[in-house]
Amino acid sequence: MKILGIKTLGHKILIVFAIFLLVTATILLLAIVNLRTLGRASNSILTENYRSILAADSMLGSIERQDSGILLVVLGFQDEGISQFISHESQFLQWLGMAKDSITIVGEDKILSQIESEYSKYIRLFSEFKLESMQKGEAGTFYHEQILPCFNTIRDELVRLREINQRTMEPASSRASTAWRQRSNPSMT
Repeated sequence: MKILGIKTLGHKILIVFAIFLLVTATILLLAIVNLRTLGRASNSILTENYRSILAADSMLGSIERQDSGILLVVLGFQDEGISQFISHESQFLQWLGMAKDSITIVGEDKILSQIESEYSKYIRLFSEFKLESMQKGEAGTFYHEQILPCFNTIRDELVRLREINQRTMEPASSRASTAWRQRSNPSMT
């Protein structure tokens, strides 16, 4: 008996087997493409979160050096303190720009706006900080009442920025790792 021009049972089995291999190869190819896409997307998200964490830590370091510069000025080491403040200002702004380019989380833009606004205030306060025109003790009072609260707000917002990126990065990394293991070893599901 001839079905579709195929003469023997062996030929029929061979054709079914070839179709099965073709379907399996197609599924395997699609799985590899999906896995690579997942890997790239996960890597991109993790990279952006890592950049934000790095930027927050670097801005934190810069503003702490600036605060130390202000304290050097208060202690009478004006040239050294001003130089330290100014050199870390450019670093802070560079990292702020990087953080603004790496926004991936809802609410991260608001935190960065708050940081930018408070930092502008911090710079303005430093420019108002004129030791020559202050009476003895006024420099410490001005620092304590004006500059320090602004510094603390910026520092708290930087810590918050770092923490939301860490909280987002950990589950994303875990999900990507789990997806990789499940796709690499289908018997785990």
